[in-house]
Amino acid sequence: MDLADLTSGNLIRSTPSFHFQIITADADDNIFADCAVTAGADYLITEDSHFAPLRTAGYKTQPITPNEFIARHL
Repeated sequence: MDLADLTSGNLIRSTPSFHFQIITADADDNIFADCAVTAGADYLITEDSHFAPLRTAGYKTQPITPNEFIARHL
């Protein structure tokens, strides 16, 4: 991670101390949602439908598919 951090400047290391428990369909996915919310990410890029509750959870981070992200930003 240190090498990636040094070379890109686009990474934020996030170790959430609070567990939001947003994802109920697959509890193992919560760590990814917790990291994204804690880091203040605009998007969580995924094709996993379990992240759908993030859309209405009231946080800035929104799930988006890779194709949607590409269409919006490239």
